[in-house]
Amino acid sequence: MNARAGRLEIRELVKHYGGDGPAAVAGIDLTIDPGEFITLLGPSGSGKTTTLNMIAGFVPPTSGSILLGGTDLTGLQPHKRGFGMVFQNYALFPHMSVFDNVAYPLRQRGKSKAEIRKLVLDIVERFGLAGLERRRPAQLSGGQQQRVALARALVFSPPVLLLDEPLGALDRKLRAQLQLELKKLHQEVGLTFVFVTHDQDEAMYLSDRIAVFDEGRIDGMGRPAELYDDPGTLFVANFLGEANTFAGRFADPRTYAWNDEKWRTGEGDHPAEAVLVVRPERTRVFAPGEVPPGWNSVGAIVTDVSRLGPTSRIDLAFPDGRAGAAVLPSTDAVQVRVGDDVRAAWDLPSQAFVTP
Repeated sequence: MNARAGRLEIRELVKHYGGDGPAAVAGIDLTIDPGEFITLLGPSGSGKTTTLNMIAGFVPPTSGSILLGGTDLTGLQPHKRGFGMVFQNYALFPHMSVFDNVAYPLRQRGKSKAEIRKLVLDIVERFGLAGLERRRPAQLSGGQQQRVALARALVFSPPVLLLDEPLGALDRKLRAQLQLELKKLHQEVGLTFVFVTHDQDEAMYLSDRIAVFDEGRIDGMGRPAELYDDPGTLFVANFLGEANTFAGRFADPRTYAWNDEKWRTGEGDHPAEAVLVVRPERTRVFAPGEVPPGWNSVGAIVTDVSRLGPTSRIDLAFPDGRAGAAVLPSTDAVQVRVGDDVRAAWDLPSQAFVTP
């Protein structure tokens, strides 16, 4: 398969559907390097699927441009862009066999019968579908249908593969299996993948980079670990996993005040208006007076303890009544009981400051 593709550039992309409401997509700028796996992540209505459909050519933008390798694709019809596409509902032709579904884009491109047969049988074998070539989609399992959809999208070696929540209709176990297969596939073929999902864990597992969408804009962009550790905004912090958040103020450049607590901020620059964020798995629970030197901490009441095998979740109520949590190794949580008065604590590298 052809792994050579130019850089995909989305420039000031806007989509209005009419009326006086806000734009569905409100000025997206995004550059995707050849061979990159990038995920458009966000809640329903955030603009991620509309953006993907504009890249594919199914939805015309109100303004802005889409370029591949410097060539402007904005006005081209979908079939002229040459992109592969996989949908959540697979969009297989129900009256066609597996062979004919996979062969369809090759026939549309005028390939010879001999070339079609070779390419289809090769990719069917690769996707574990050998022996199923004569079956129709209704005779296949959900996982098999998804593999047929992927095979059809890749058989003609597209420069870019667009995937619109392709695993969303699968059960949890099969979804995890296909996530692994999809990750391996990307590593093998080296194509540019643009993947849409609302599933944070899926995005974290699959992506080279994640673009977090909110209200038609990209609210955060980065590698999964970078976004998780330093989310930049409160929306990204809350959407990309769980977070304990404290909306206070800077008493001075090195001190952050929240209610009656004063915490060290550590080195580095912080937003003038900021919310302190700590992930539950980086929060520890101590008895009052036992917090390690140099750690920040806050009083809390334990409201629930859930044993989850090697880890335990400690649900907390902070002094302002808000809920929080700590996730600890179960061996560290043995003595924690519901109703305990504790200190939830974290070291300085575990905290981040984000804009509200």
